[in-house]
Amino acid sequence: MSTQDEYKFMCPRPRSTRACESCRSRKVRCLPSEKPSSACRRCIKLGYDCTLTSSNNEHSSTNNPSRSSSSGVQNEDVVASLFRNAPKHGDQSAMCELHRQMMRKQLLGDDTSRGAQETSHSTTTPPLTQTSTSNTDYKNLRVSMKEADELLSHFQSKKVYFPFVDVPDNISAASMAKTRPFLFLAILTISATRRPLLQRKLDERFRRVLSERIVLQGDKSLDYVQGLLVYLAWHPIHLRPLNNQMWQYVQILRGMLSDLRFDQRLHETAARNACLGCYNLSSLFALGFQRRSDSTLYEIIKSTIEGTAPIDQDNSHHTLLSKTQMLWETVARTSEQGGDNLPNCSLSFHLQIQDIERKIRSETSETASLRISILSLKVVTAYLPWMVHSPSSSRKSPHHPRSFEYQPCEHVKEARSCLAEIRGFFDYFLSLPADQYIYFSIREWCQLILTISTASQICFLIHPFMNTQWYDFQTKARSTMRIYLESLLHRMTTLSVSKTGATPDIFCMFRSVLDVVLEAYAVARINSPLQSDPDPSVTEGTDSPSVGATSTTSRRCPMMNGSIKQTEFWEAVQQSNTLCGGVPEATSSDRYAGAFGAGMDGLFDDAQDWPSLFSEWVSFT
Repeated sequence: MSTQDEYKFMCPRPRSTRACESCRSRKVRCLPSEKPSSACRRCIKLGYDCTLTSSNNEHSSTNNPSRSSSSGVQNEDVVASLFRNAPKHGDQSAMCELHRQMMRKQLLGDDTSRGAQETSHSTTTPPLTQTSTSNTDYKNLRVSMKEADELLSHFQSKKVYFPFVDVPDNISAASMAKTRPFLFLAILTISATRRPLLQRKLDERFRRVLSERIVLQGDKSLDYVQGLLVYLAWHPIHLRPLNNQMWQYVQILRGMLSDLRFDQRLHETAARNACLGCYNLSSLFALGFQRRSDSTLYEIIKSTIEGTAPIDQDNSHHTLLSKTQMLWETVARTSEQGGDNLPNCSLSFHLQIQDIERKIRSETSETASLRISILSLKVVTAYLPWMVHSPSSSRKSPHHPRSFEYQPCEHVKEARSCLAEIRGFFDYFLSLPADQYIYFSIREWCQLILTISTASQICFLIHPFMNTQWYDFQTKARSTMRIYLESLLHRMTTLSVSKTGATPDIFCMFRSVLDVVLEAYAVARINSPLQSDPDPSVTEGTDSPSVGATSTTSRRCPMMNGSIKQTEFWEAVQQSNTLCGGVPEATSSDRYAGAFGAGMDGLFDDAQDWPSLFSEWVSFT
């Protein structure tokens, strides 16, 4: 292997001591040919005239005999020099750094190790911490064209869970970077789930480009729309768990659709899919964040699907997912209105769900997202009639004629029906191969969270008039849920690639959330209400049992009530923030330091292989 091939695998690669005038003027790395007298490989590839001149480094080396003599002395015994200059504190990372610098100097003539050797002689130098080592790793993160192709291939497996952005299967990373750069940057960001630190750096780059191009400059195009759709569909919420901007991004996306008049061009496939994708995300986030959904977009999508949609698209994956989400929104609006008609509405919703299920022709990988949506919708629909009998319903006024009616048998019957749907959801969710979880979009995770929340409503409800039959049901329901949650916890632990103290991934976040939820179930089992007198005359007018205190928080997501801050995941997030925020500030000479921040230059390797527009965004130097 030649020296040129050897330094390709070093990080960072040393600069070439000689460069032709053509490469020097264009400020790109010169790739010398294997033949000393021939033109460099870049000039041959691009058809430039290659002129090689003497390097200043070469002259300075020949004119400085003291420097060359000192190098000759150091070349005498490398091993002895390593032992002689070993750090006194015995830090292994410092020893590895010294070894790497010494080898670079001996093999490549690089003199950057001199400062490190002089520093290592001082006994007052503190040992290198894990943060400083990882800080260097964060700065040196690179994405080569080969890695970009791998991430793009990973996205091809993910897109079945959000099929509203069409990316050809045979397209290359180079072609994507040239024709659809913003979408490609979004794909790289959401596909790096197995490399959390790289995903964090890509996410920072994506948000900065979004801020500069879309917010500040007001750029609008299909590329920006599709990039935002992909980014929101697999939003890396674990990077900023309590400070996400998903709803804000949805409003930006909705504004671009309106400005580009995509909602008036639904006969075009790209515009139609963009509107369908935007509706699915905005409706999902509106339900999750308890925001007002976009009624205008809802009516447009409804009329398009029910009235003007072509027959051949009626059973497409895009249409069925959108129909399911529309039914989701209808159920949510009905539950907000309340009333005694909820049981009849529930029956109507079940019939509509069955109609959607009949249109699923076969069980394939792309139907998994549809199955999860339908099963989660069944849970919410089964919960509707139970809300009528629920004495804890906040939507009933004290003057409601049925506010104080309590029918234990009917109450338990509806709760058992809802629990059966919950079990059906978890049975299917856990039957999917674990490697499919890597491809899940935010839709699947939201529906998992909503199902766990609905189960908690049943398992932790407490009321003075509840009898032994209800408490027996709750005990069995909590036992069932503990089994499902522990199975999920095991899967999240297996799938997580995060190490202790390192940047966490999304599975690490869910593992910590499930830990908190399971603690609530454990406390409820210890403080079982069955130990107290269920007689209404005794419990009326008194405080709820200790499990009641648990119910007020266990029904809320740990991400919302702040209990996530007591977990290892939160500690890892704080360490990651310190690590990435501790990158040295870029100098004023950096071309895009102000736009993209410190440590963001050189994110993409082999700058000459990337199109010029994309290279402007990733700030090649």
